[in-house]
Amino acid sequence: MSYIEEVIQELSKLSDYFSGQVDVLAHKIGFTVRNGSNVYIAGNGGSASTAQHFSVDLISVGKLSQRTTLPIYDLTSNSALMLAIGNDVSFQEVFAAQIGRLGTAGDLLIVFSASGKSPNLIRAVEVAKELGLGTFGVLGFTGDDISPKVDDTFHCNLHSMNYGIAEDLHLSFAHAVTDSFRRILNAG
Repeated sequence: MSYIEEVIQELSKLSDYFSGQVDVLAHKIGFTVRNGSNVYIAGNGGSASTAQHFSVDLISVGKLSQRTTLPIYDLTSNSALMLAIGNDVSFQEVFAAQIGRLGTAGDLLIVFSASGKSPNLIRAVEVAKELGLGTFGVLGFTGDDISPKVDDTFHCNLHSMNYGIAEDLHLSFAHAVTDSFRRILNAG
């Protein structure tokens, strides 16, 4: 089976679940923003790129909806801060330290992980939960380590263990959430 055939096959297997979880996350983001709270997004490697892309899309949609600012923050973009935390504390704390300093009850943390096993994302979710943040995982493969720790997930359990396919499904999910979030903002 070709790569694109596998992506299409996985998307079709996830169709109903995909749509339902799109609405769940879009409404969580809308609820968080409307209540004056912040949304934080994190991931590693390719998932860091997806986190950055998603945060830009969400903020851009807000500007198109005449909302002047949206409190959506990508925790992966400040490389100097991440390297300082990694060097001075540990790489496992690069997101947890940011959430520990910025997060407050009512905020939302969204983590992207193809493997679902990243220790620094697990740690960020633990700190978020301690502080009263909502949590959502966009996960691939088995997602065994992060999935039981978050409030809700979009989990594409790929048997092929193909990172590219997991990341493509995650980006498609992020685009669909952005579109749903745009409709929520436009509805008032």
